[in-house]
Amino acid sequence: MGKLSDDSKKIILNARQKRILREQGIPVEYENLVESQKEAIVAIEEMLKAAEYKYKKKFAYAGYIPGTAFEEEQLIAYPEDGSREDDSFTIKRQMKNGRMDYQDDYINIAVKPLFEKYLENFFVSEQEAGRVKVFAEVTKTDLLKVPEDFSDFDGNIISVNTIFIDGECFEYKKFNALMDNYREWLKNHRLPGGNEVILLKDNVFDEVSEENYYDYYDEEYYICRADCDLN
Repeated sequence: MGKLSDDSKKIILNARQKRILREQGIPVEYENLVESQKEAIVAIEEMLKAAEYKYKKKFAYAGYIPGTAFEEEQLIAYPEDGSREDDSFTIKRQMKNGRMDYQDDYINIAVKPLFEKYLENFFVSEQEAGRVKVFAEVTKTDLLKVPEDFSDFDGNIISVNTIFIDGECFEYKKFNALMDNYREWLKNHRLPGGNEVILLKDNVFDEVSEENYYDYYDEEYYICRADCDLN
């Protein structure tokens, strides 16, 4: 939060708070803010610091919703070294038994890279599918920390995933068998969610990235695609 000046006894905002206000086109001096803005900018800093203390990681501001009689106070944040679009998460807080209680879903973001490796490992190591890119959105997990072993994901995660396979490295005639094996693998490992598997045409794979992969859902880029969902 902002701190109290020794001489003026007024709250002095830090650089991050001033940057947030400036980006919103709001005055950066605390005394020039209306009451709701004062409360919000202090709350934003408190919620960011709570998450940073918990995870020992720096986070950035993406949005704030004040608490009301109908809705919990919440902050949208993302890792400073991550993507605002892909790595945002929610921090909520409310008063419980005289103390502020903080809850967040950052674990969904934290486990994502290793979970993507888990899925990739199935296609590349177990099925010899050649070159594969996995883009996962973890929508729910019972995990409290990033696993040390792939098997810790089993039965503990729900996700929506897009898997791209390089058509130069994998034969089309094997695709249906691969999908059957993947469905069985998801079932055996208790990994519910949605899966879109796309076999790309030649000379496309290297162009696909986390920032643009939705563009490659267009049929001009792929040989075939299949839904592989588990409820």
